[in-house]
Amino acid sequence: DALYAAVFNLSHQRSASNRFDVWGFNNVDAQMAAKVQRAATLMEQAQTKLVTEQGFSIAHRASWPMQILVEPRPPGELGAFIFNGPFPFDYNRSYIAFAPAGVNDAEFPGTVIHEYFHFIQEGFLVGKNAADYHLSDWIAEMSSSWVEEQHPANPTPYSNFVARSWKDSLYGGVSNVLVANSGYGKAPMLKYISKQWGNAKVKEIWTAVQGGVHPVTAMLNAVPEAPSQWWPNALSQQ
Repeated sequence: DALYAAVFNLSHQRSASNRFDVWGFNNVDAQMAAKVQRAATLMEQAQTKLVTEQGFSIAHRASWPMQILVEPRPPGELGAFIFNGPFPFDYNRSYIAFAPAGVNDAEFPGTVIHEYFHFIQEGFLVGKNAADYHLSDWIAEMSSSWVEEQHPANPTPYSNFVARSWKDSLYGGVSNVLVANSGYGKAPMLKYISKQWGNAKVKEIWTAVQGGVHPVTAMLNAVPEAPSQWWPNALSQQ
């Protein structure tokens, strides 16, 4: 690690728990070392929130640390949870990448926990065939968007570009080929459900999906009210 960092002028930081190995790939960015440090700290805080406090499992990955890359990303992409290789994915080789341009943003913690929650979700999808796996694409984006404002370092009220897009995509269908429109925009529904009946509802939904329940049915079954009752309330409150 030290040799690579020196030869290629990379920034490198292992997180406090040794759970995350953070690398910065942009040797013309004078702030890269500080950005790598910030990413390492925020990843640890996301781990505490999701695993220690909310009780989500990371047992589907056996090889640690996870690599976290601060590297140039496609235009408009602030972060991504990435697999190497074809489906079925190797969870031990998955990693997270962040665009350097967004690391200093006040709402970057939301991006961090969004991408880490995508990794958490994979624990509920182990052994799924490709078709069943992709049925959950929209619910994956819904729940990762929902969890963004729960990062301990996140400013409130939460208003990043994903949250501002909710009003445009809330009414889209739940087709697995419309991930952005039918996933991100459903976050207000999950926000309402968790505020009414607790964050454990999110784990309940994912556990049902793990057991083979269709994702739409899993979400509806988690709500102890008829849609005709909770849906208008969700619209008015969220």
